Amino acid sequence: MLQKGFTIGWLFSILFSFHVSAQTRLLSQAPQYRQVASQAVTAIYAWNFDSANKYINQLSAQLPEHPVTPFVKALNIYWQEVPIDFESQAFQKHFSYLRKAEKQAESILEQDENNVEGIFFKMIAKAFIMRHYAEQNKSMKAVGEAKVVYRLIKQGFDLQEQFSEFYFTSGLYNYYREAFPERYPLYKPFAVFFQKGDKTKGLKQLQYTSKHGVYTRCEAINYLVWIYLHYEHDSEMAQKYAYQATRFFPKNQLFKVQYIETLTLTGEYQKARQPIRELLHNSNDDFYKMAGYCFRGMEKEFNQQDLKAAKVDYELAEKLAEQLGTRSKDYKTYIYMGLYQYYKQNNNREKQRLYLKLAKEHDHSDYVKRRRKRQ
Repeated sequence: MLQKGFTIGWLFSILFSFHVSAQTRLLSQAPQYRQVASQAVTAIYAWNFDSANKYINQLSAQLPEHPVTPFVKALNIYWQEVPIDFESQAFQKHFSYLRKAEKQAESILEQDENNVEGIFFKMIAKAFIMRHYAEQNKSMKAVGEAKVVYRLIKQGFDLQEQFSEFYFTSGLYNYYREAFPERYPLYKPFAVFFQKGDKTKGLKQLQYTSKHGVYTRCEAINYLVWIYLHYEHDSEMAQKYAYQATRFFPKNQLFKVQYIETLTLTGEYQKARQPIRELLHNSNDDFYKMAGYCFRGMEKEFNQQDLKAAKVDYELAEKLAEQLGTRSKDYKTYIYMGLYQYYKQNNNREKQRLYLKLAKEHDHSDYVKRRRKRQ
């Protein structure tokens, strides 16, 4: 999820995905529009894309000049392709909708610089754009977007009591402002230019949003899974929130992958077996097959204590991961560590060194260090 080469990487890492805020002047004054926007977003996360398109068409007819419409269109494309391929036509279309949402939000702010809906939609559009530049290592462009996003986030600090969806962005900022420089000390000198955060407060704000948010509830849950898994190293808490996401949206394959990951890391292999089978047998996307092979390999390695059988699955996962490019980056460390263990057991020092090096290069949560400590 994070690009280490980005100068102020901790900032873009907090801004992966946002939903539309219903608590804006135009939408709050027109409940019928708010309901349609809410239904569209819910359908997107539920992976009911036909329904989502129906609601999006209604938004296009009702609010053609409002930034909510192109932003929801961008969100719809993103979640149909997640993890998205930056070289695809789908990504280009997604990106153009983000730019359109930004432009329409700016039109609102030209008339009223304190307009809440203008602030919110400009922030979320710019945040997505910033994130995409950072993921493609376009650091200078990402930094340019980050400056604007930071200013908009600070405006959101004063709006959270009046507009509760801003608890989400404030929570992310408070947590990552402290957590990212701790994880990557290289960025500490740059962090001094930004307002201090508070990890405990940030987690509480995200937990509040996970219970009370209207449009940001699902994203809050998604981030709590990531934070507890990769920063707090609390797999049980990560599993709690991953289960919530799959219960709310059982058709969402990405949420299923996250739930399997937490089950695997907490040693609940029996619970993981059925959803792993579903990934391997029911998915047409190689990304989900890759994840299925990865976690089935981990079950064979850790539960069955059979590295020879696990190697077969790890190699299948590795082959797909290489084809998927950046789409597979969050799971490569698990695959490479499994192959490292196999070659270590079989005294193949050349491949042992190779796979340990690869595992370290793709590690974003100190998994390699923590696993080797337990051995």
